[in-house]
Amino acid sequence: MIVDLLGTSADDVVLAPPQTVLKTSSGKVRRAACRERYEQATSVRPQRAVWWQITRLAWRECRRACVRHGAV
Repeated sequence: MIVDLLGTSADDVVLAPPQTVLKTSSGKVRRAACRERYEQATSVRPQRAVWWQITRLAWRECRRACVRHGAV
């Protein structure tokens, strides 16, 4: 869909852990600060594999659902 709208594809797709996207006091995303943090992080350490990020997020959500439904 993005390719259709912009005519180009994304260079990187990053799954950010919860509450790591920087925001202003009014809740808007601080794009420049997020970009700077991303550029510093990619130059310092390699990015984790996407499959690992998805697995961690799915596991967290499963645990939350179990707690919500009283299974744990």
